Amino acid sequence: MSQINVFTMLFEMHGSPREKIVCRFISELLNPKGAHDKGDIYLKKFVTKVLNRGRLLSNGNIANPLNVGTFSDATIECEHPFRVRNPRTIRPIKRRDQKRLRKHSMDIMMNLNNYYVAIEVKLTAGDSANQCQDYYSEAMSVAKKIGKTPLLYYLTKNGSSPSPESIGNLDPGNIRLISFSNEILPWLKDCLNQLQTKNDVALYDLMKNFYEALKKIL
Repeated sequence: MSQINVFTMLFEMHGSPREKIVCRFISELLNPKGAHDKGDIYLKKFVTKVLNRGRLLSNGNIANPLNVGTFSDATIECEHPFRVRNPRTIRPIKRRDQKRLRKHSMDIMMNLNNYYVAIEVKLTAGDSANQCQDYYSEAMSVAKKIGKTPLLYYLTKNGSSPSPESIGNLDPGNIRLISFSNEILPWLKDCLNQLQTKNDVALYDLMKNFYEALKKIL
């Protein structure tokens, strides 16, 4: 009897929140204090194999590599909540007045040594108006408070660009494109080949199932 792949089952369910499942699992792997108990080995590889391969939307060139340095204080957040002003609102927003603010949730946030990285994941959902603009604005706001450089990555199946409506007034040079096909899958495969992963049978099987299930929906 063939082995059951739980991720395949979840992805194929009607109305399955694929993006949330994918974001939560990737975030857990990136977390140096995650349940995998492997420290920062997956995070380090993510920076070199994924983030440092990001292409600038403005010209298609590979962006300058991140100089992260130490990973000891890195934190990862999935579904970071924030609110933005409704474009139709003119009057100043009071903190207690939540009705005139739109709710948003950034898929993956990475607080690294020198950078505050926002990753917007697109598997099935379409863009919202001013989405990239709002996400970069939030990343910039948080980064400014903690003295770090904000970065926005747009992750899709094949590295496609966000819509003009999503970009809004944001400079395209502030958007970095990455893909599941060319960056995430190779990163996962490299993580699977790590000795620390192979020696942990339960973790290896879980990551392999995720890798194979993800590959099927791309």
